[in-house]
Amino acid sequence: MSVQLSIKIGIVCFKYNVEKLRICNADLRATHLRNIFKHIGNGKLKSINVSTNPKLGVEGVSVLGSMVSLCEIENVVISDCNLTAEAMKAFKENTRGAKLKKLNVSFNIKLGVEGVGVLGYIVSQSEVEEVFMRGCSLTAESMKAFKENARDAKIKLLHLSWNMTLGDEGLSTISEIVLQCHVETVVMRGCDFNDDQLKRFKALIADTGVKFIH
Repeated sequence: MSVQLSIKIGIVCFKYNVEKLRICNADLRATHLRNIFKHIGNGKLKSINVSTNPKLGVEGVSVLGSMVSLCEIENVVISDCNLTAEAMKAFKENTRGAKLKKLNVSFNIKLGVEGVGVLGYIVSQSEVEEVFMRGCSLTAESMKAFKENARDAKIKLLHLSWNMTLGDEGLSTISEIVLQCHVETVVMRGCDFNDDQLKRFKALIADTGVKFIH
């Protein structure tokens, strides 16, 4: 993406009150987002998708967080963007006070335990209703970190598909998250669980009324 194009995107979004912005696989970087942010002002943007832009970096994700707060963006997709714990910390710092309906960080395998833990903070502080962590190489430890920091979050949808390293302990922790966060729907397709593991998990969440898709 050229600098000039990023400026034009910001101007168009402001002029025409654009509500949904999708800039995927566009070699998007911090400088581009900064230009868009500068020209969009306090526009009407409600949804932004910047998936498959691995060079956003910590700075780019930080700018995105500022956009979310100023524009009151409700739906954010940052999947497959090479996110790290440091990037999530920057996003968290700049979204204090923001209210998000949906946050999708799927296919970011470098989040690690710390990054998923920070995501838990974000879900709690921004009252995120729909959380997508598909294909993030989640483990039992990362789910424990999420649970610890999500506190009294109220999650309508928790999408954890294609995480094949959760194991028994991870499943148990997810059942605790379902209880703690009053999860309404949990999706775990392609997580490589056997029939016995699924049976145990269903027993753990039997009294919650949660919809389990696998």
